[in-house]
Amino acid sequence: PLWDRLAQSSEQIEILTKRLGNYRKILLGQNTVKAALGEAQRQLSEAEKRLLNNSSDSLAAAELQGLLKQLSNAQSLPILRTEALPVKAIGSDYGKLSVRLEVSGPIDRLVSLMASFDSGDKTIFLEDMRISPTTINVPNKKHVRATLTVSALKRLDRSVAPPVKKS
Repeated sequence: PLWDRLAQSSEQIEILTKRLGNYRKILLGQNTVKAALGEAQRQLSEAEKRLLNNSSDSLAAAELQGLLKQLSNAQSLPILRTEALPVKAIGSDYGKLSVRLEVSGPIDRLVSLMASFDSGDKTIFLEDMRISPTTINVPNKKHVRATLTVSALKRLDRSVAPPVKKS
């Protein structure tokens, strides 16, 4: 019986040695995970700087409309009308705010306006675009009327309680 116990102890020692080796590998990788977490948090904070500043839906819509007006004025492209669309939740912390706007002017200015979405301080992206010519059978005059749906991300307003679903 003593010999059998020593054999079992030997097997246990081998198993525990392997387990200890695995734990050491995990502990050595801990610094790598901490560094990766720090880098991910830094990237998140950089990306959040490009979100709309206002967490309130109406103020964020006004902020986005102001940004779009500023960009279109820089391209000398008049905005005919704008319409703020409801905010759609993206995850638990962020929402997507969209604005539908209608512009009219030369097609090259429209392209410049869309290119300027990437160059600003805020992350603005084009979701939908519908273009129609304003003049037909006049090849030299490339004026268009476009309806664009432009969106930006914002933090959701946590001061407003989410609606309770009744079953």
